[in-house]
Amino acid sequence: MIVMWTGNVPFLLYATSGGIALIPFVASTLVLKPSRVWGVALGLAVAAVALNVAIALSDQSDPANNVLNRDISAIAVLAFSCPTVSAFFAVRSAQRSALARSAMAASVVAAFMFVTPFFVLVAHCTSGDCL
Repeated sequence: MIVMWTGNVPFLLYATSGGIALIPFVASTLVLKPSRVWGVALGLAVAAVALNVAIALSDQSDPANNVLNRDISAIAVLAFSCPTVSAFFAVRSAQRSALARSAMAASVVAAFMFVTPFFVLVAHCTSGDCL
């Protein structure tokens, strides 16, 4: 079970890269201006989707990897969701300290790192060929 996370560290970092990049912005005073936070978060989300789709497409081109189109879609959904959920919690806790906002954003990223392998596994095995 632990291999699911330790064997996939680069994958987990790529999938949550938008949320990781958002943590310094959440710790700054930028969070007091929600429209700018959402702009940064959506920009990071789109960049994370582009990065993850490019990596997944390069993995899909190798027949040894079993990367399906629905796997790529699941990765794209996760990569877009991580910074947007993190920004949601940051905007909701704008009046708290920078440390509390950073801890909240880091915990959102950690939660996404925990859920990502399960989400991709479920998306991969939806056709029933894994059973």
